[in-house]
Amino acid sequence: MKYAPEIIDLLGSYPEHQFRTGQILSHVTLAMSLSDQQKAAARKQVQRALEYLINDAKVVERHGGRTKSASYSWRRGLGHQVQINTGLLGRDLRQYARGHAS
Repeated sequence: MKYAPEIIDLLGSYPEHQFRTGQILSHVTLAMSLSDQQKAAARKQVQRALEYLINDAKVVERHGGRTKSASYSWRRGLGHQVQINTGLLGRDLRQYARGHAS
């Protein structure tokens, strides 16, 4: 899977946070401006990787109330959890840090 390592890294680093597909897509593409065709291809690859991780019981998918939007988070209680990020984040991930002063 093309983006599975990046998705695992993001979701595993913030296991309590729920990420929308757009946030995950922005992370894996490094927030680069892409053509519509490239965005569609990246979105499809991210969706495939998320489906695989959901089927493998590593990621939990939650649907919003009245909307069809979904959010994704790392499944709690995994014995092999990714180490939680210490707050020393790169510039593009600062928006996801909680409780850390900038």
